[in-house]
Amino acid sequence: MKIASFLFLMIFLGVFSQAQTRHIPLNTGWTFHCDSMEKPLPATVPGNCYLDLMDHKIIPDVYYADNEEKYQWPGETEFTYTLSFDYDQEAESLADLVFYGLDTYADIYLNDSLLKQTDNMFIIWEIPVDGLLKEHNELKIIFHPVVKTALPIKEAFPYDLPADSDQGDEKTSVFTRKAGYQYGWDFAPRFTGCGIWKPVELRTWKDARIGNVYYRTKELEPEHAKMIAEIELVVEKEADYQLKLIGFDLDQPIWDTSVYISNENRRFRKNFSLELPKPWWPNGMGEPTLYSVKMELYKDGLLIDSDERNVGVRTIELVQEEDEVGESFYFEVNGEKIFAQGANWVPPDIFLSTRDSAKYEEQIQLARDAHFNMLRVWGGGVYADDYFYELCDKNGILVWQDFMFACAFYPFDSTNVLSIAEEARDNIIRIRNHASLALWCGNNEIDEAWYNWGYQKKLGWLEADSTEIWKQYKNLFHYLLPEVVQYTDPATDYISTSPKYGWGRTQSMTHGDSHYWGVWWGMQPFEIYREKTGRFMSEYGFQALPDETTLMKMAGKVDS
Repeated sequence: MKIASFLFLMIFLGVFSQAQTRHIPLNTGWTFHCDSMEKPLPATVPGNCYLDLMDHKIIPDVYYADNEEKYQWPGETEFTYTLSFDYDQEAESLADLVFYGLDTYADIYLNDSLLKQTDNMFIIWEIPVDGLLKEHNELKIIFHPVVKTALPIKEAFPYDLPADSDQGDEKTSVFTRKAGYQYGWDFAPRFTGCGIWKPVELRTWKDARIGNVYYRTKELEPEHAKMIAEIELVVEKEADYQLKLIGFDLDQPIWDTSVYISNENRRFRKNFSLELPKPWWPNGMGEPTLYSVKMELYKDGLLIDSDERNVGVRTIELVQEEDEVGESFYFEVNGEKIFAQGANWVPPDIFLSTRDSAKYEEQIQLARDAHFNMLRVWGGGVYADDYFYELCDKNGILVWQDFMFACAFYPFDSTNVLSIAEEARDNIIRIRNHASLALWCGNNEIDEAWYNWGYQKKLGWLEADSTEIWKQYKNLFHYLLPEVVQYTDPATDYISTSPKYGWGRTQSMTHGDSHYWGVWWGMQPFEIYREKTGRFMSEYGFQALPDETTLMKMAGKVDS
């Protein structure tokens, strides 16, 4: 009897393991190579070609002295990253390779078959590979230099587009969906390298899996909260399944229902209430309470997929109303008006990798200790790492989230509309469940640039050129992005640009948010801040000197 029970258990566990969705990391064992290297060498993933070259002493510390100028060649070079891995073909029937971030132009090969050509650093690339996998596999990614790849696109464009922050001879940054600051900025060096900048995984599954979940607070009162849970499923086999939602410190499931899932019926929604909820509050206003929540998907009584995360019960609203001064711009959290105090956030390094975790922790702790309650993720960098938003959730730091467009005009037509739409969707779905998320903003200073920076005359645009540029601007920031936000994250407000008016215009102090750069850029004294007090100062400041030891190290006066 014991033997029979043991055999039954083993068979059951075997069935369970085959049915369960699995996420197999593919981040170790990579090598990288370029023509100037004698042989492939171990690579760090997530990472960047510059970091790998520095790790192997092929190039020195590029931050040292004038090494930025000397070591531009990696950004002009093709690199190949290769991984060998084994796969148990009997385990599951379906498999996807998932690349959470590739920087930027890349050809992906599996066992010498071209899977995908990528052109957007901010997209999550999910590629079905069942039927292509073998027992022993080779995954190869060839990265092409971004400027060389984008140059023909720029040269074929019918008019010039400004990209003043791009420090290269050929200003191609606006033609590539890559972090703008990596082309150089007033605070950043120019290193246009490449690499696998986010994790890679092999996802295996059978019949169905969870595509994404979405939690939001519709109404919050001291006695109760009205909540909404939504789930979107990916379906291979149409059948009866079971959905279960547990969490929010409740003893019983919130949702436990049988559903028939098909390609036409794969989105489900549950309205529910919480009694005496503990709200999530920004830093200084209360505790940033988070609830553990888990969505489970079953088939034939077996758990086949789950999604677990922390969720805050809160409401956040941006209030923009005409008043006696002009137009207001402030946030209400859980029905209470807040005074936002914080800073703009740029990526912690020019090269992005898992090595940045400690930097995120330090930055968010500094923000909390300084009594900040908001950070603005600025549009010339990247959509931040998941860990950044998790830290903001835990520490009560609201996040104003820009889309990655800043200080330039970007082409937006039939050649890239699907790519930008997918970029927006991927990142909205990834970020939207974070309690800290307060606002989506279309761009940084592009509306201001149109009205105040004189590009029409400076670049000699014809009237037809100007008409087309403004049309594309409106199509992107007034139509596409707000529509994607409304469809995927209706609980969060959207504004098309920041600031509403440029700092040289009177309305910048009376209407909406303001970027006041009269001090530093405008050479005005610090005392002018007593007069220039806008409705919401989303940017202002002064470029400070670095610490003396940093300056001496950069200048070559101390050891690196």
